[in-house]
Amino acid sequence: MENVRGLLSSKIDGKYIFNQICDDLTSPAEAVRLHGREIRDDRNHTYRLHALSRSSLIETTGDYLVRCERYGIPQKRHRIIVVGVRDDVDFDDMPLLLPSSPPSLEQMIADLPKLRSGLSKEQDSRESWVGAVLASASVNRRSIGLSADVERLNEKIANVAKTCNAMLKLTRGCEFIAGEASIAVRSDWFVDKRLLGFCNHATRSHIRADLARYLFAATFADVY
Repeated sequence: MENVRGLLSSKIDGKYIFNQICDDLTSPAEAVRLHGREIRDDRNHTYRLHALSRSSLIETTGDYLVRCERYGIPQKRHRIIVVGVRDDVDFDDMPLLLPSSPPSLEQMIADLPKLRSGLSKEQDSRESWVGAVLASASVNRRSIGLSADVERLNEKIANVAKTCNAMLKLTRGCEFIAGEASIAVRSDWFVDKRLLGFCNHATRSHIRADLARYLFAATFADVY
């Protein structure tokens, strides 16, 4: 079972619901009977609950929380994961996830075809999008006067303007783009050579003001 971490703090009538969920998962037949329903005699199995991020000795419900970035996932996604093993399955103990440092964003997506975003609330085209980026660069150069690194920020933003002509060839992507994935991180897991391309690789659209914000945020992060 997988769910969001907020389930740990959810209450009904002042009681933590996750404790009841664990009880029900341990003995689902009993949980069904408590609701006044009959169940077949051959459906009386119980389950041993295991966590993936610590030993099988569960001390608190928080032990079921998996912080993905601690296990090689390039995203701070925190999820409750409960593994139930049926009572008639010969099973000693649940193998734990092995801690590892997360790869960088560049390691994960550098091989994806480069795309441009789109413009919302106005006509979208490559030319109009480049024009919006150039306008954003101009707005940002006027708004960074309070920064201690004005020159460096301006240089970065100016470089964006210089590459705008190259951006004219970028598309917004589509549901499938032919190509060959070259990701080096867990290619056995992330890459399926039979696909011969990239799936679901498309961008969303933004208003001009947001493009300016994103440009400034990316430039600021690059400098600092």
